[in-house]
Amino acid sequence: MTSSQTGPEVPALERRFPWAPRHLVEGTDALLWPASAAGLDASGAPAAHTAIDPGEAWPAVLSWVRSRVVRFELLPPPRPVPEVVLASTMAVEGPVRFVARRAYQVGRTVACDPPEELLVAERRDLFRLAVAAPVTIGSPAGRWATYCVDLSLGGLRVPVPSPLAAGTEVGVTLGLGRGEAVAIGAVVRHCEGAGGIVLAGVEFQAMSPRTEQRLCYFVGSHQRRLLPRAQVGAVVDYWPEGGGRHREAPARELSPGDVAFVVREARPVGERLGLHLRLNRHDYDFGATVVSCGPALGPGDADHYLVRASLDEMSEEAQGRFRRAVREAAIERYG
Repeated sequence: MTSSQTGPEVPALERRFPWAPRHLVEGTDALLWPASAAGLDASGAPAAHTAIDPGEAWPAVLSWVRSRVVRFELLPPPRPVPEVVLASTMAVEGPVRFVARRAYQVGRTVACDPPEELLVAERRDLFRLAVAAPVTIGSPAGRWATYCVDLSLGGLRVPVPSPLAAGTEVGVTLGLGRGEAVAIGAVVRHCEGAGGIVLAGVEFQAMSPRTEQRLCYFVGSHQRRLLPRAQVGAVVDYWPEGGGRHREAPARELSPGDVAFVVREARPVGERLGLHLRLNRHDYDFGATVVSCGPALGPGDADHYLVRASLDEMSEEAQGRFRRAVREAAIERYG
């Protein structure tokens, strides 16, 4: 339901509803601004809807949602956050913005009083998550199974064997893990080619509330898989999934959901890899998908590339064991 608000620039697709803890998804990315940046007062009433520059925000993670507190963990080095905060993050119904009063801040942790209401925006405004989920694409040019390289409630990017014209309608079947999948109608918005790889940007069309809710929890669960993060000195053994030469590479960063490592030769985005990693005296084997590859920028990294690979989901027991190993590695690094 659209609220009666003053200000002609409020988007028609935004709607207001009473706030409840169950709406917000813990573990999702968040951006924090001074509430005054959007012309919002302490009660959350918009004086005027203005564009907000993400580059001026504090990146954070929504780490805790309860009836009396909303807690964020700042990702950059901690600095004082204003008393009244405008937050942009994810909820079950889609991307949201709300205003909350800061209760306290200790280091990277910012606790806020819960907002009275959320302002839900369009799905396309969601944060994109670099996660490789199994996808089947059906188009007039054919049907193929692959893995996406990023995903949000609004759409995904996926490698395709040949360019698809903008405006092409496609069917997307997205695997949500443990045998669950959802079918979503979509349209191609753009195609970009580099190094022989074509990536199609696909926007989801109207979906049922049930499908949107399942997709939202899937994205939220994978964002939680990206925490904690640890800078490690482990060695990654990797090889093309279909078979090929095994290579070793130093890992730079690791989380329960992805790993970044340095290689001498660029790897194509969307490539499927097998990975072997030894961490805290235990061996782990993964299937993985390359979601990004760019120049490595560390000392001595000339002519090297930093590859980030999204790790396939494991069993709950194996995932819990690996998460504990990553946490211990992070504690050892910063302790």
